Amino acid sequence: LDILGTFADGPADRSLGELAQRLDLPSSTVHRLLMLLSNEGFVELDEKSHRYRVGPEFYRISAVIAAKMPIVSLAMPILNDIAQRSDETTVLSLYYPKQLQKAFVAQVESTRPMRYVIELNIRHSLAWGASAHAILAQLSDDNVDKALSQQEASPASGLQIDRKKLFAELQRIRREGFARSVGERVPTALGLAVPVFGADGLVKGSL
Repeated sequence: LDILGTFADGPADRSLGELAQRLDLPSSTVHRLLMLLSNEGFVELDEKSHRYRVGPEFYRISAVIAAKMPIVSLAMPILNDIAQRSDETTVLSLYYPKQLQKAFVAQVESTRPMRYVIELNIRHSLAWGASAHAILAQLSDDNVDKALSQQEASPASGLQIDRKKLFAELQRIRREGFARSVGERVPTALGLAVPVFGADGLVKGSL
């Protein structure tokens, strides 16, 4: 599972050595696991480059599971409605508690010539952007500190986190119910986001 996750979160292909280094495992162990995955079609080896990539069976299973994800099917009518009324790109983010990260998992694009195009299913930290802060504001203080310990600079400006300013913003989000950002992940892009909760009352993502 860690091997497959490495392909999902990084380059499209990796060498045996790169995988062993990334997973901190002996090359012999990684090679044995790759052979098992290859036999089932989950990864495949490029004979010319000697690099491994995701195989067709993993793509098939991923597509089937993604299509059945309940939160996405529930959210799509809402995303479509907002996009039609605002003509702005609308997106759904999912929160990953184990990694204290989030990823965009569904979107409806604006029809405008200049629009915000989102890369789906890539995990990012919760440090930057309205979609991240809407989630971050719902976490305990301990988890907020852990999420911010990743020390990710702003993808747009390269600036580091101003913790005092961010904590004040999280307090505002808790009071007013929505997050906002300007140029934090993409220069000049404006974001508005609200948290999405599950039936258990815990945050599941943001819209």
